[in-house]
Amino acid sequence: VKIRPEIELPIAGDVSAWKEMWKQLGFCIVEEVRKQRRVMLSPDYVGVNLCLDRVERLGDFVEIESLVEEGKSHSDAIATIESLAKILG
Repeated sequence: VKIRPEIELPIAGDVSAWKEMWKQLGFCIVEEVRKQRRVMLSPDYVGVNLCLDRVERLGDFVEIESLVEEGKSHSDAIATIESLAKILG
């Protein structure tokens, strides 16, 4: 289980300004990753996303994600993720 804040910013159209910003921050592109993602939701697991990813040249992956409000305990989310992972094997 990995707990971290997540910031999502939209990227649409021309991404050259984003690439230039990353370059100015010292980053460079070393590999391009292409993936297809299917997001699955269940009324039995409210607030949980199950993502099925197919990544070119790497294979298939499952991500179980639970969003937790700022300041709330992570323990319930961790227990749910671990329980669902066990069910999925």
